[in-house]
Amino acid sequence: MLKPKVPKTIEYIINKLLEAGFQAGLVGGSLRNMLLNIPVKDYDLATSASTKEIKALFYQEKILDHGLKYGTLTLLIDGESIEVTTFRKETGYLDHRHPDQVEFISDLKTDLSRRDFTINSLFYNQKTGLTDYFNGLADLKDKLIRCVGNSNERFEEDPLRILRALRFSSQLGFDIEKETEKGIQTKYPLLVHISKERIANELIGIFSGNDYLKILDNYYQLLYFLIPELNKKPVDNTYYQKLQLRLAAFFLNLQEGFSFKDLLKQLPLNVSQELNKNDLKQIIILLEHKNFPLTKDHVSQIRLWQSLGWNKELYQMWIQLFYPDKSLPLKELPSYEFKDLKITGKELLEAGYQPDQIKDTLNYLFLQVATGNLENIDVKLLDHIKGKL
Repeated sequence: MLKPKVPKTIEYIINKLLEAGFQAGLVGGSLRNMLLNIPVKDYDLATSASTKEIKALFYQEKILDHGLKYGTLTLLIDGESIEVTTFRKETGYLDHRHPDQVEFISDLKTDLSRRDFTINSLFYNQKTGLTDYFNGLADLKDKLIRCVGNSNERFEEDPLRILRALRFSSQLGFDIEKETEKGIQTKYPLLVHISKERIANELIGIFSGNDYLKILDNYYQLLYFLIPELNKKPVDNTYYQKLQLRLAAFFLNLQEGFSFKDLLKQLPLNVSQELNKNDLKQIIILLEHKNFPLTKDHVSQIRLWQSLGWNKELYQMWIQLFYPDKSLPLKELPSYEFKDLKITGKELLEAGYQPDQIKDTLNYLFLQVATGNLENIDVKLLDHIKGKL
C-alpha cells in the first residue's frame, strides 16, 4: 500500500524536478486512489518550484498556463495532461469559495495543511516515499473522511467541501468522522454561496456511489435545503443499480405540481459527465409514467411498452421502480423489437399514407402484432390497414 505504481510520465516529471533540487510529488485524489487501487483519471503533482522555474525546466514541452493565478501549470506530455502546482498558502475566503490571497511557498507541510481531508493530504515520490503529516494513511485504512484541522474552518473556506465529503463517503464507502460530521451539520447553510452547477455535479457524484442510500438516510435535511421542492419525508430506501433509477426514485419525492423538468431548469444535472442526455430523458419519461395503469392483462403491459417508446430497457426500469413487489403475474414481452416490424414508413407512403400518419400507423400495427392480433407479415399488415386512410 505504501508504494504506489507511478506511471512513467509522472515519474519523469517528478525526477526532473527532484534532480533540479526541488521538492516534488503526487498529491490529492490521484495519490489517494492509487493507494486504494482505484483507477486514476487525472494526476496532480505539487512542487516547491515556482511556475517560472517549472517553465524553464520543461521548456521543451507544451505547457498550458490557464491556472497560473493559482500556481498551476498543465504539462502536455505523450498525449497526457498533468497539472503541476507550486506549494502555496491561502488566506481569506470572503466569498466562501476562493482565497483572497495566494502566497507561493517552499514549505510542503504548509501546502498540505490547506487540503480539505486527511486522505487527500498525502504526498509521495519515489525518493522520499510517503509524507503523511495529518494521519491520512490511518484514515485510509480506517475508511474515514476527516477534515484537515478544524472542520468548521475548512467548510467556511469552501462549503463545496461539504458535498465532496458526502461524495467521497458514497463512492469510497467511507464513514464521516464525528467532528467532520458536526461541521457538516453546522455549516451546510453556507452552500447558498456555491453555484448550482457545482452542486449538481457533486449530487450526481453522490448518487453514483454504491453507498448513496447512507447519504440519503443521514443527510436528507441537507438535501432538502438544497432542493426545497422535495417533500420533507425521507425517500424510499430501495437500492438501485442504475444511476437513472436512483435519481428517478429520489425525485419521485418532489412535491405535487413541481416536475423533474421544472427542477432541471434550476439545477443543471446535465453538467455531470456521469449523466448524458439520454439518461436524463429516461428519467423524465419514467417520472411522467408514474401513474400508468398497469394491470394483469398482457395488453396493458404491451401498452406500457408502447407508451415508453417500445424501449425494453426503459420498460424494465419502470417495472423495477414502480412494481417492485411483483404482485401481478406479468408475462414476458415479445422477443422481437419495433425495428422487426415487416413494414416500413416508405411502404406506407407508397400505399398512400401522409407523412404525419406514418408514426401512428406503425405504432398501431406493432401493437397489433405484439398483442398477437396480427401476424408480422408485410402483406397481412398492408391488408389490415386497407381502407383506413
